[in-house]
Amino acid sequence: MFAMTAIADIHTPGRAGTLGAARDGGDTLRVVGGMAAGGEPPYKAIARALAADIANGVIPPGGQLPSETELRERHGGVARDTVRAAVAELARLGLTVTRQTVGTFVRTYDRAPVPLAVAVAGREAGVVDVRRAAPPAAVADLLPGVTSVWWRRAHHNGMITDSYYPRDLEDLVPDVGEPAALADPDALLQQAGIEVAERRVRLLGRIPTMAEETLLGTPPGTVLEEVTVVLVDGGGQAVAARVGLYPGDRFVIEHTL
Repeated sequence: MFAMTAIADIHTPGRAGTLGAARDGGDTLRVVGGMAAGGEPPYKAIARALAADIANGVIPPGGQLPSETELRERHGGVARDTVRAAVAELARLGLTVTRQTVGTFVRTYDRAPVPLAVAVAGREAGVVDVRRAAPPAAVADLLPGVTSVWWRRAHHNGMITDSYYPRDLEDLVPDVGEPAALADPDALLQQAGIEVAERRVRLLGRIPTMAEETLLGTPPGTVLEEVTVVLVDGGGQAVAARVGLYPGDRFVIEHTL
């Protein structure tokens, strides 16, 4: 990079980095021999310049990026594919979204608060998929010794709740194997004489799998807030596990200490 004239810290959910824009006496990025000055691909340099404009408010939240034609002219007549690669890089970083036939816009965020107590409760609504399966590897660690579970997936309001109940629990709580949504699963456990003495909660942010991204309809660069809870009885045995997935551009998990 040469004669750095603008450096901006870009913070997106799950990503933090410093992106710089190098400009040569104006708004044009200098390209030499197919590479931007400093040796990086031209699309990277253009993406850095646009990211700096976003960080500095030149292109505000919700604002539209210049058109492909404008960007090509601004950056010395680079190829159309170069501009498209630059715009794709911004989407990958979670800075923009593209609306087909309309254009590309700076992402805005309107996050609904979700109390941690609600996320932990595992109440179901909407479409529920129920299947018998071996617990996924990450869940098997949470339910030691359990080789078969009722895996319940509830997808509603742009979030996913996966609940895992050991198969032998079905004798005490038959509803865990039924497709109807469980409005209060903890109450069902209590009615069956299963006292939950402890809830072990873990929160983390991660990139969604391709299947999760498709199901949730999240744009590229969106981080998931994952809330995992293990229900433990008085004898220290795990009786169920739940994993809630909340797209970070739609929800914020809240808790008061």
